Amino acid sequence: MVHIEVPENKVKTFQKAMIEYYMKHGRQFPWRTTRDPWKVILSELLLRKTTSKQVERVFPKLAEYTPCELADEDIKAVESILKPLGIFRERARIIKLVAQRICNIETVPADEKELMKLPGVGKYVANAVLCISYGQPKPLLDRNMIRVLHRVFGVESKKSRPHTDKELWRFAESLVPSSCCREFNWGVLDFAAEICTARHPKCSKCPLKSICSHFSKEHSED
Repeated sequence: MVHIEVPENKVKTFQKAMIEYYMKHGRQFPWRTTRDPWKVILSELLLRKTTSKQVERVFPKLAEYTPCELADEDIKAVESILKPLGIFRERARIIKLVAQRICNIETVPADEKELMKLPGVGKYVANAVLCISYGQPKPLLDRNMIRVLHRVFGVESKKSRPHTDKELWRFAESLVPSSCCREFNWGVLDFAAEICTARHPKCSKCPLKSICSHFSKEHSED
């Protein structure tokens, strides 16, 4: 990733705008009402390769289980719950493995390296737990946040898979405020889904027009 010096006032403006966006326009999902690290992991595993709307139908059913209860549940019963999401057999296998591991250690760790030892848990899921459950200022760097950072700050990874770029992760982490880190991350994700979309972004409605590198470039070419 090309190193870019970002003025502190631009960072502050970005943080404030994303938190305010969430407070005014944030989407409401059942997994956003919990700080339980087990349920946070569960929601993130469910959200892979599917839509939030589909997961809303499934999450409440699985969230009723404790890790030990789910670890002991019949695999076919878990698959039946997960079937609406697709690739349900693999999802059921991974979720039961995670549940068994958490049941064995009796707690969900508050440490990135320890979290990433859990089956199916990579840096993104680990950060979700650290931020949402434990209040640590960690970024939820997925393709949506990557798009927003590219447009607003002009940062671009040289890697074919930007979400594996350690420099990009470090840059994203430098933007997360120590307070309201949950609201900030959710704000970025919701802003990316509603305003800074992959196609046809709603730049005219964007609260970041004054600091957005993409908007400035597009406007200068008009």
